[in-house]
Amino acid sequence: MLSIIVSSYKADVFLNFEASLAKTLGLTYELIKIENKNEYSLSQAYNLGAAKSKYEILCFIHEDVEFLTRDWGAIIIGLFEEIENLGVIGLSGAKVKSHLPTGWSTQLSEYDVGNLVHYQNDNYLFHTTRRGKEQFTHVKVLDGVFLATKKSVWEEFRFDESLSGFHLYDLDFSLRATAKYLGIVSYEFLIIHFSTGGFNEDWIQSTLEYHKRNDKVDLFEHGVNNEPKIRRSWYRFLSQFEITKENKIRYMESMGIDSSSFIFAYGFKYPKFGRLLEKIINIMR
Repeated sequence: MLSIIVSSYKADVFLNFEASLAKTLGLTYELIKIENKNEYSLSQAYNLGAAKSKYEILCFIHEDVEFLTRDWGAIIIGLFEEIENLGVIGLSGAKVKSHLPTGWSTQLSEYDVGNLVHYQNDNYLFHTTRRGKEQFTHVKVLDGVFLATKKSVWEEFRFDESLSGFHLYDLDFSLRATAKYLGIVSYEFLIIHFSTGGFNEDWIQSTLEYHKRNDKVDLFEHGVNNEPKIRRSWYRFLSQFEITKENKIRYMESMGIDSSSFIFAYGFKYPKFGRLLEKIINIMR
């Protein structure tokens, strides 16, 4: 039996979510909907929903998803029964989290894993998977599109309500939980996510503030290999988003620049150069 917790702001999207859930979950569940048209941060909404829950296993899920695997509820329960000290399950995550001001991912295939189909505006974008033959991969940080945990773990590591808005709640919760319990990305069930997330001005400001907080510093690994590659990949990734020059400069000051990332940092700061650089990279592949 599962408690499904959703922060909802689009009635039609929620109806599709509810129908997909009923068709696929395959066991008894309760659906806790928190109406949230900017009344709450996502941390607040999820804590409100979890406090109302009656079952031992909680699933925090974005409403803009569709479930592709039948009877996935039994898979979740089975994983918690089979894996000792399991604390949190997701569908995308990373094996490390460096001290650099990034989101949950490193943008590097050697660290990032996932089992998730992405669509946007009804167009297929990509399917992230690093499955191989394994049933799951151990990770330190998870994407919040789908997070399953035990109620006892949530009670111990409640979502941090000092994090405003809709960013970093997942990174923070999973980092704190996996400091004590195991975190995994499961490859046994699949969903479609009809979004790729928003890396906007709010994300930049929230991320810079979060990584400067003294109470969060110990969560990060300062000896992560390939930090220059992570820096380079994030400059390249963020160059596609609309960000003010002021926030770009602030971000660069926090992220830092090394010899291997200089050209990508320049492309991040100056979008026209960044687009040209991307074309050159694609031609050289």
